[in-house]
Amino acid sequence: MFRVVAAVLSIAMLVSVTTLAVLGAQSERFLDWSEDNFKVQFISGNLTASITRDWPRVDFQHSANLFAPMFEIGMNRMFLFNDTNGDGVFSRSEAIYTSLLDSSKVGWNMSSIDFEPADSGGEFAAVSMSATTSLYEGYVNQTIEKPDISDWANITFRFIISEAPVTFTNSLGEYIVAGKTDLQIRMTVEVLKKVDASGLALEQVLQAGGSVYLFLLRERASKSDATVLTPVSARVDERGQGLTFTHRLQQTSLPTQDIEFAKDDGTVQAYYRFSSEPTTEVNGTARAVSLNSSYYTTGTGLVLCPAYSLSNQTDNLVHDMSIGLDMSGFVRVRDWAAKNLPVLAIVCGGLVALTGTSVHLWKRKRRMLLENGEDTKTEIEKSGPK
Repeated sequence: MFRVVAAVLSIAMLVSVTTLAVLGAQSERFLDWSEDNFKVQFISGNLTASITRDWPRVDFQHSANLFAPMFEIGMNRMFLFNDTNGDGVFSRSEAIYTSLLDSSKVGWNMSSIDFEPADSGGEFAAVSMSATTSLYEGYVNQTIEKPDISDWANITFRFIISEAPVTFTNSLGEYIVAGKTDLQIRMTVEVLKKVDASGLALEQVLQAGGSVYLFLLRERASKSDATVLTPVSARVDERGQGLTFTHRLQQTSLPTQDIEFAKDDGTVQAYYRFSSEPTTEVNGTARAVSLNSSYYTTGTGLVLCPAYSLSNQTDNLVHDMSIGLDMSGFVRVRDWAAKNLPVLAIVCGGLVALTGTSVHLWKRKRRMLLENGEDTKTEIEKSGPK
């Protein structure tokens, strides 16, 4: 018996020491993290971001706000297409091949979490998922057993979160990816087999929960270089208008193209940004790749398709994106309580009154039961044997 108890105590001590070591290691970092069979999760500042293992997707939300919805961006498919109408944007009818990115067709390999010093100060945490993808002929939106071109390209998505803000530069200017509340996504495509096509498009699905169903697209104004915000409702399903239907995103001359997640009253809570200048490397020199984007809505979200021009020299592509939270769009519990103080006072007063009434009725009923019990007992005693 003593040996059993000693063994149990030893195991408990080992688990405790291991747990303390893990917690101690995490406390030395600027964020908390966890890993399981389904995802890798970063918790940094007010951001909780989960990167799923089954396909490239990020679910993110405010860590502490009680009213925060879940936001999502997922990279579902890639398309090789020919720009048949010459407008530079991708429509589904132009797809000549589809590359499916879900785990039923692609074996994603996710790296362990990597912590490194950041040039901007502090450190950054990163995790990568990579796979070799194949091509299916035409526009594919269903399960197909055998690809038409196997092992078309190596694709890597690297997810990076930094302790301090990081500044990026392209020919259009500088942009900043905020520390702790932004997550950078870098996509790298290495083409293994050249296919005759004029463009490559990445299908991205943006969704949100709760009352967040508006997307505010920052676009170029029609008659000037100014920018405007175009509201787009995710609750409209445009898929029934056919494969040729799409909206052109009127890209700005800013270093990033911006899409904001907004509530029905226009309050912005999160955003998605992507660099206006993807690049390819030719003979060791980075060159800009022409970019145009299109979109449509599905009734539950927004499908965005950035399209990259291809040439016979294009054998790789790099594109930077990021997601983040707009902290001004979240109501703190203290502020919400102050704003709704009269309502809270009425509700709390009503609850107190209801509780008091309930207690009074319960005591009265109990007293009546006790009195009835005593009366019954007295009658029984009087009517007993003489």
